[in-house]
Amino acid sequence: MLRPVPLCKILLSVLTGAVCLLVAQPIMAEADPVARQQVLFSYLGEPVTFAAQVEASCYDEKQSEYIRCHFSRDENGRYWIDRLPPGRYGLNVSVDENAANPPRRPGDYHRYYQFSVGQQTGSKPLRVSMQKLINMTAPADNNAAVDGIGGPCGKKPYFEVPLASILPETKVEFAWHPLAPDVIYHYTLWRANCNKGGMSRLIYRQTNAMQVTETLPANRADEYYLFRITAVKNGEMVGNFSLHDTGGSYMPQYRFRITDPLGNRYYIYYGLAGVFILGLLVLRTRVRRIERQQKAVVSRAGSQTWKNIFLVIMVPATVTGVYYGYGQYQQHQAGEAEVKARASQEQRQSHLRAEFEFNVPLPDWWDNVSQPRYLFDTHSDIVSVWPKINYARDGLESRREIIKRCYLSIVAHTDDNDLVASCLNMIASLEEDREIVLMAAEFGVAHYFNHKHRTDYCVGCRPGDSTAGLVSRAASNYNANGDYDRSIELITRFLEAREAETAPYKLASLYASLGNAYWQRGDRRKAVELLEAAKVRFGDKNASGYLQYYLDRYSRLLSGEG
Repeated sequence: MLRPVPLCKILLSVLTGAVCLLVAQPIMAEADPVARQQVLFSYLGEPVTFAAQVEASCYDEKQSEYIRCHFSRDENGRYWIDRLPPGRYGLNVSVDENAANPPRRPGDYHRYYQFSVGQQTGSKPLRVSMQKLINMTAPADNNAAVDGIGGPCGKKPYFEVPLASILPETKVEFAWHPLAPDVIYHYTLWRANCNKGGMSRLIYRQTNAMQVTETLPANRADEYYLFRITAVKNGEMVGNFSLHDTGGSYMPQYRFRITDPLGNRYYIYYGLAGVFILGLLVLRTRVRRIERQQKAVVSRAGSQTWKNIFLVIMVPATVTGVYYGYGQYQQHQAGEAEVKARASQEQRQSHLRAEFEFNVPLPDWWDNVSQPRYLFDTHSDIVSVWPKINYARDGLESRREIIKRCYLSIVAHTDDNDLVASCLNMIASLEEDREIVLMAAEFGVAHYFNHKHRTDYCVGCRPGDSTAGLVSRAASNYNANGDYDRSIELITRFLEAREAETAPYKLASLYASLGNAYWQRGDRRKAVELLEAAKVRFGDKNASGYLQYYLDRYSRLLSGEG
């Protein structure tokens, strides 16, 4: 039989529960900050609070894709980001600080900041040093849209060689507003091919002036120049550069051409030299006729004087003509050699293009996405697009537009290894069809295994990173398909050949995939030993923390806790 519970005991239980709840609330409140991290912004080494809204997005460097992350500002003006799972990320931050112009224009802040989240990170704040966009004033003002910079060669801004110039070259002035005191400006000039992509660096200089002038030769019909400037203070990059064309496209360099209204003015020089020599011959004939007519009165000394005059004029003219003629002959020979080399290269590129189109099929959604307004012409164009990829409502369509643009750019510029390797990585990162992802990664590994990734546009990049990304994508798909031996063989081959020239965070991803392959194949002890050895070998604490996440997981499974 149930015994009645005294009323006093019931009241005591209720009171005890209320007290416990009140005690627990501060504890729960204290745990809330761990669920997010504070973001401390600075500029030129000083804390900064922005007047404009901060736009931020997060990039998962392991998955090579942008993810949702909640970024907010509290009533005290502090910035916060929700705590992310352990891994390596990029925080892409833009602030339209200059209300007098559109976003991503001079005076605005921008920065892509890489950071890691580990098991022990807690609520440690992220310290983001921002960069301001530099205001170029000449040859164009990037406060306004610049017509033609994103279009074909014939539409780009151009400068003419003066008619009075002896050589086919002209001076171009580049100027900008100062960013801050004691800043060193780094500027670079490249020459690029209009049809085939790729570019070669011509000039890289540093200055503390606000204006520089460079003498540049006229471009060929299929060439153009690219100019870019950055600002550095105390070894830290504090200023970046960008501009927009009239179509709204973002460009990381000012692009222009130099044309010669006289065409190849050396031909004019040759013609003038020929006329001059012909005139001397006529003059010589006339002198001889005069000598015969006035033989009786003209002394031998006078005749010799005319001969000396003729020789003084004739000899330099002849030498000049021979010099220019030989130079033209050399130029002609070099042109023929270039034509032959280009024909051979075009044949190789034609085979590569056909192989790419055969091995990497078009996605099912291809016809539902409109044609891009322009293609990627250089590797820098691709770098400028990464911040635009997001997971907004139309994110899927945006990613598909970029994939289509990449695919067409590869077909158009198969000779540009930097562009093709980066586009293959982008396709493998953004496409949702795993079969196409695997095909793109395998094509990249087959043709760009020894490709040297560019390292001049980011901090911490290494020559093997681009290939490492393709290897990682291919290996992840092999693991997902149960083809663990193939995954192990591919990663091991890459590590043996290129581990020394690959960034630690890329290696961490590869070792994680390698450990996963061994684990899934049944070699669980070997998977743990492999990751432990790799973790000790890495000096990069972020990469070590990334591997530790997998080690902890495997250890729990081995001990029967997971």
